[in-house]
Amino acid sequence: MSRLLLRFDDASLDSFDWVISDESSSIGSGWQQGSQSQLSSLLSKHALPVVFVIPQQHVYFTEFQLPERASRQILSSIEYQIEDQLAQDTELQHYATGKDSENGVPVVVVEKSIMKDCHSLQEKYGIRVVQIIPELFLCPWQGKTGEVNLIESHQSFLLRYGTYRGIKFERHLLGPVLDLIHREQSIEAVNYYLEDEVAYEDIKIETYPANYLPVSALSFNAHNTDIINLQQREFQASSQWLNFFKAWKTIAILIIVLLGSSIYSRVLALQDLETELAAVKASQYELVKEYLDPNVTAADNLKKEVIKVLQRKGDKQGARGFLDLLSVFSQSKQVYPAIEVVKIGYQQQRLSVDFNSRKLDDVEALHATLNATGLTVNLERLNIKPDFISGQFVVEGSL
Repeated sequence: MSRLLLRFDDASLDSFDWVISDESSSIGSGWQQGSQSQLSSLLSKHALPVVFVIPQQHVYFTEFQLPERASRQILSSIEYQIEDQLAQDTELQHYATGKDSENGVPVVVVEKSIMKDCHSLQEKYGIRVVQIIPELFLCPWQGKTGEVNLIESHQSFLLRYGTYRGIKFERHLLGPVLDLIHREQSIEAVNYYLEDEVAYEDIKIETYPANYLPVSALSFNAHNTDIINLQQREFQASSQWLNFFKAWKTIAILIIVLLGSSIYSRVLALQDLETELAAVKASQYELVKEYLDPNVTAADNLKKEVIKVLQRKGDKQGARGFLDLLSVFSQSKQVYPAIEVVKIGYQQQRLSVDFNSRKLDDVEALHATLNATGLTVNLERLNIKPDFISGQFVVEGSL
């Protein structure tokens, strides 16, 4: 079945690229530019189910390892474990999970504000959105260990080296990114999906075995079970029947009035539920008390106490990998194009990035942005001249 793919440029959702996909045809070179002002006309010409594609720089991929026979209480704590990794308020983030892989559960994190804007856009234009997906899933993945796939997207590159592993970066960082991936896992081949072989010869990194593949080989399979749809929890796709009942709101109100005769029995049922709730709270305490401090009782806020335990556990899990550090730095730097990266190094869990810039304000702003992620970031070897600034960002490999 054909679908209309809208690949947004940034978190504002004001501009996008679009293409029609029917799973058998290529989407590689068919992208066309569009904006919200043109959206009504576009939807009227193409009355198709729509897939929203969220820019990769606004998406965080990770995995949560579960013990065997994990209980519901353990599963519900996933978002708090992820909060520790992001150093951000869990209430401001939206979490979507993929299918279990052995004892690991893939998790995608995106800001709730972006998901709310997607919902507002859907309501404003009456869009039939069937999927909201991270941009990573536009890059092909055949599941071959040691292979790396690369496509061009929004004047940047999207690189995928696992089912749920990938990064978006600027062109000049391709070599350093491949080197860092190679430190983590062996690279046997890099597959370049590009417009022509001229671009391939200009871009490819000679250090690694390379293959040229035309963009015409790119397609999108919306039914791929590895794709994680962000429409989960409160952002699940609305049922068509829900819209039907909205149109018949008056009748629904009458039905509610008729159901008022059962209020008395429902009050009694609520009392029973309160008793059951007290029993559930007691059982929850029995389940987690062996992991809590001795002075914690059943009357305390068990949710906050569990978060404290997970935070302490996260602190003991060690340093973040060099690829994680580079991903955080690359995403933060995209907002400051005036800062030029000269050299990247990694040693003893420290990522060092030499830079040049003509704007001191941008350097200070990027420094503040990196520190806001929860990383320890130092600004060293700073050399300030009237029209030229150089220095080095040093990112520590732990939170």
